[in-house]
Amino acid sequence: YYEKSIQLRIEKLGKGHPDVAASYNNIGVVYHEKGLYDDAISHFEAAAAIQIKALGKEHPDLATSYVNIAAAYEGKGMLDKALDYYNRALEVRIHAQGSDHSDVADIYNMIGTIYNKKSLQYKTLELYEKAHTIQKLQLGEDHPAVAHTYTLLGHHYKCSGHFKQAEIYYENAYSILMKQLDPGHVLITKVKNYLKSLRIMEEKASIRDRKSVV
Repeated sequence: YYEKSIQLRIEKLGKGHPDVAASYNNIGVVYHEKGLYDDAISHFEAAAAIQIKALGKEHPDLATSYVNIAAAYEGKGMLDKALDYYNRALEVRIHAQGSDHSDVADIYNMIGTIYNKKSLQYKTLELYEKAHTIQKLQLGEDHPAVAHTYTLLGHHYKCSGHFKQAEIYYENAYSILMKQLDPGHVLITKVKNYLKSLRIMEEKASIRDRKSVV
């Protein structure tokens, strides 16, 4: 069905039309969601190739394709390839939209998450803080995107064993989301679960510390 829809669009618009690239991206997302990362990558790359020819190497749509490719490589566990494409996307976003655009902040978070997976914690923190600075400036302190960055900072500090700092960021995220979303929203439930898990980890760490003293 999906491949047929691309062929119909090619017949109508021509294979080099940006709308054909959009179709390749949309189908790539479907493959990604199914865990078919190689199929996703081939479609995202097809989209990028069209966009470079039709729109140029500095168009925001190309950055979206690069992000999609990066995310698929991340799903495959190929972190260096993912990092390469996230950085390509970042370069395009900065050139096309400016260094303080909220879309740039999103990519800083994505790159930070890759560094977190590579256990390069100092780089992770730097990028999350860059994202937070931009988001506060462009979106305001109570935007859900800021809550997302607080959640990532919470993950960072939890992974590095700084549980109290992690708790502060999770609670900040929770506070923002409670203002902006319905109390039953899935994002609120996730942050509540992060806090619950963190407090269990804190308690276990406290028990270990007491035992070591004895």
